[in-house]
Amino acid sequence: MKYAIGIDIGGTKTAIGLVDPAGHIAAKRVLATEGPPEAMVVRIAAAVRELCSEAAVEPSQVLGIGIGAPGPLHPASGTIVCPPNLPDWKGFQLVSELQKYVDHPILMENDATAATLAEKWVGAGTDSDHFVYVTISTGIGAGIYMHGQLVTGSTGNAGDAGHIVIDPAAGRCSCGQDGCWEFVASGTAIARQASAKLERPVTAEEAFALASQGDKQMLEVYETAFRQVGVGCVTLINLLDPDKIIIGGGVSKVGDVLFREVARYVEKNALNPSGRQTPVVPAALGQDAGLIGAAALLHIGKAQGEGNQNSSIEPIFLQPVFQERIWGGTKLKEGFGYDIPSPHTGECWAVSAHPNGQSIVRNGRFQGKTLGELWVQHRELFSAPGTTDAEAPFPLLIKILDASDDLSVQVHPDDEYAAINEHGELGKTECWYILDAEPDAEIIFGHRAQTKEQLVDYIRSGNWSDLLTRVKVKAGDFYYIPSGTLHALGKGIVVLETQQSSDTTYRVYDYNRVGPDGKLRELHLDKAIEVTSVPHVPAETHTASEVYEDCTRTTYIRNSFFTVQRWEIAGTASFASEDRFLIASVVSGTGAIDCGDALFALRKGDHFLLPRNLGPYRISGRLELIVSSTGQK
Repeated sequence: MKYAIGIDIGGTKTAIGLVDPAGHIAAKRVLATEGPPEAMVVRIAAAVRELCSEAAVEPSQVLGIGIGAPGPLHPASGTIVCPPNLPDWKGFQLVSELQKYVDHPILMENDATAATLAEKWVGAGTDSDHFVYVTISTGIGAGIYMHGQLVTGSTGNAGDAGHIVIDPAAGRCSCGQDGCWEFVASGTAIARQASAKLERPVTAEEAFALASQGDKQMLEVYETAFRQVGVGCVTLINLLDPDKIIIGGGVSKVGDVLFREVARYVEKNALNPSGRQTPVVPAALGQDAGLIGAAALLHIGKAQGEGNQNSSIEPIFLQPVFQERIWGGTKLKEGFGYDIPSPHTGECWAVSAHPNGQSIVRNGRFQGKTLGELWVQHRELFSAPGTTDAEAPFPLLIKILDASDDLSVQVHPDDEYAAINEHGELGKTECWYILDAEPDAEIIFGHRAQTKEQLVDYIRSGNWSDLLTRVKVKAGDFYYIPSGTLHALGKGIVVLETQQSSDTTYRVYDYNRVGPDGKLRELHLDKAIEVTSVPHVPAETHTASEVYEDCTRTTYIRNSFFTVQRWEIAGTASFASEDRFLIASVVSGTGAIDCGDALFALRKGDHFLLPRNLGPYRISGRLELIVSSTGQK
């Protein structure tokens, strides 16, 4: 079972919990929100580790961490901007600070917005596509769910309803305005007013207990507060026309008397007759709404149920296909957390529409479709109308290869040869980005024959040591391997391979290995000799890097087959979608991609498409991606 860790940071306490895919809290901790934010993050990280240990949850079972935090904030960069009730947290980069202590991807959202998502997922909003969630606790916040999706605004701060002005004569709010809603009706406001009347410190809970016993002064405090809650709710009803108001937070625990008085005020004062009938109901998840909602950012995404048919264009995440190979191993599991089929898994076909193994869409309105189906049925996601042949196959295939043993020495044909000899298959030009390499690991890259006759003599005589060129490699190296290049991965190397969408390989030498049938594996010498380029001349590549915001973008190759770049992000970088699709693979680190309407966690081993008409997006965190696109003629 996969869990998400939800963290709900409040003005006085912070709740941390393990939440399962059904929205149930498997384990929970509550900490006092106190001290410098840096110290608070250390305590949060320790609580996360303790929860996982006590619940026997392995790191591979954790989807990531979701945080609900008080606004204003900047979700994409993980920054708390200037929360009125946590002044010491002003400008605090919460996500990057927590990322120092945990290896999981982290998403952050406004706390009230997160609670709204929870109530929609498993709470009082499951039957509504138009509701407002109001939390009344230390402060007042709101989350807006309209037309089947969260409304978060241009910066993620929509719903700061606590700073709607209700009574300008009431006094100065911490935000600088006079008479804000949370200044007159929050738990903090109730405690302040009650303390002034009794001339001693009083909590909101004690004030209500005294009111319940008939204390006239405390009754007056609560009656005023209930009326002010009603004023705020009427404002939201007049402005947004919801079919339901859901109230949660600590003050909501006073129970029926609050909801009765607020409903009475709404019925009397809402402008529209239909608005006067708006139900005002208690949150179903109580104090846990924020925690569950934070976890929901991982479980279901920012838009409840990402399969919404009306959802906007968003990144398309893909489920890889795995291929067992005689030379394969277990590094795809050990290094990326993949659920591999056997200890001899050699290839992860991460982004593939090839008939021999197709990736499956795992999110959004296309969930469950193969990449091939998406390419045929929704070509507008990939290219402008009329710019690609309707019969053309998806052009690229992205793999991660684990060479636990030496691969066969091989060569691939070009497009023309493959079309004639391989039933219309594409040729195969490819490139490698070395992800990991054991000490002294090497590849075979080219040969020393100067003529075809010499090549044949070397092959027929088995003089491989004189024929083959070996090159030592290390992590971070890049190699471009055009069709016609004799090549092989050596033992102890893991690579990300970007290639044409082809599965045609001509095997030249295989170390006399036998296959599962007990026979020597097939060689393809005649075809291999025909297509091998002689003499071998390494193709020239020109690596260029540029720094853009917090992203260093390195271009390794740009030709008619593909463009391949490495994006190193340490912070936040903003991008505009191009007029073609991009393929991105996270090869290290964690982070998030924010597309405005949707926020997605990114972790090592994720592979996703960025559709051509995605619109602006931001990637934040500390991570490395290999990004590829189709070739430019």
